[in-house]
Amino acid sequence: MNHKELEPFGFTGQSPLWDSILLHLNNSMQDDVETAINRETTGEFRIHAAGRAEALNDFLISLQQLRTAALEQNGPIT
Repeated sequence: MNHKELEPFGFTGQSPLWDSILLHLNNSMQDDVETAINRETTGEFRIHAAGRAEALNDFLISLQQLRTAALEQNGPIT
């Protein structure tokens, strides 16, 4: 990614939007994990829920890597 694409991830301090996005991702992952391990979830529904949880986790990791790269490349942007 170039500087312009990474810049929004290099904020300093707290970001209500960033915090809300991370909370929403974590809550969504938790819901899918709970669905996947529920006794009443069977077959394709279990597979689908597990796949969704994994995809959300991959997306969360990607966002965190972008934030780390922005801070390492440019330092905090105020």
